[in-house]
Amino acid sequence: MKKILVIEDNRSIRENLEELLTLSNYYVITAKNGKLGIEAIQKQLPDLIICDVAMPEVDGYQVLDYVKSKSKTTKIPFVFVTSSAQKGEIEKGVLSGATSYLTKPYHTEDLLETVERLLGYNETDVAIFSK
Repeated sequence: MKKILVIEDNRSIRENLEELLTLSNYYVITAKNGKLGIEAIQKQLPDLIICDVAMPEVDGYQVLDYVKSKSKTTKIPFVFVTSSAQKGEIEKGVLSGATSYLTKPYHTEDLLETVERLLGYNETDVAIFSK
């Protein structure tokens, strides 16, 4: 069973993602902020990370920097899920090393399609979905 880490400070969004992914037969780990997300990465080594951008203490870009800086985590597909749909923000996310960028509110189908595709991840693949 593939392991997905969801890092999201909004409780209802985090719980919704957890339920959706669990019902889709994924093992889901959650963290309510970036600091706890990094701790979960160190302990659990997920197959995929879904992360909000704007969070207190440690933001999504800092989590991504951590993931990309470690040899054992650098190839983990990383999906930003955020409410910022500005073209510059999406480009920043992808240029920072995110594998994909979904905007809130996202379509469930887009999220699941992204997860399924990235779990068969090829490091040359980059996908962007926005509403």
